[in-house]
Amino acid sequence: MKVAIYLLLLANLVVFLWHYRSLDSLAPAAGPEPDGVPRLVLAREQAAAPTAPATGRCLSLGPFATVAGAEAARKYLEQLGIAARRRAERDTSRRGFWVYIPPASDRKAARRTLARLKAAGVKDHLLVAAGPHRNAISLGVFSRPQLARRRLAAMRKKGFPARIEPVPLPRRVYWLDWPAAEGAPGPEHLAQIKEKHPGIGQLEQACPAGL
Repeated sequence: MKVAIYLLLLANLVVFLWHYRSLDSLAPAAGPEPDGVPRLVLAREQAAAPTAPATGRCLSLGPFATVAGAEAARKYLEQLGIAARRRAERDTSRRGFWVYIPPASDRKAARRTLARLKAAGVKDHLLVAAGPHRNAISLGVFSRPQLARRRLAAMRKKGFPARIEPVPLPRRVYWLDWPAAEGAPGPEHLAQIKEKHPGIGQLEQACPAGL
C-alpha cells in the first residue's frame, strides 16, 4: 500500500516538473526584439520608465507698460542676437481706491441722489447699473489714497454718505520671452534697457506656451 502511494506522489512530481518547464520554454528569450515587432511593456516597467523632459527654460524681461516700449526693447535685443517674442499679460497687482455712495434701495432712490449731486455741483459720478453694488453711485477710482480721501472729505462735507473701498486696478502689461539657451543680455545692455524702462526686471522661468 505504501509503495503505491509513493509511486503516485512520484508521478505527480514528474507531471509538475514537466508542466513547469513547458511554461518556462514559452517565455521570450532575453535580447533585442526583432525589427518591427513591438515589445510588450508591463505596467511596473512603464511606471519606472523615465518621463518626458520638462518644458524648456526661458528668460523673460518686463513688465513693460506699453507695446511701444516692449517693441523698442525687443528690437534692441534682436541687435544683440536674441530673438525675443512679445507676450501680453493682465496685471492685477496694483491697488486702487474707489469712492462711492452705497447702493440705494431702488433705481428711483438712486436717481434722486443723482439729482442732489447735480444740484450740489458735483461732477464725475456714475450710477452702477448691475452687480453687487447695483444702484450705488461711483464718485471715482483713484490710484493714490490721498486723492481718494480728499474726494471722500469733499462729498461728506456736502452731506453725502460716501465711502472708500480698495479695488484692483487691472492693466495690460507686456513681457519679452526667449529660450534661455540663446543667452542673456550683458549687464551694460540690461542697464541701458532699464534706464529707459524703470521697474522692469529679468527672470528665468518655464517657457510660456508656444515658445
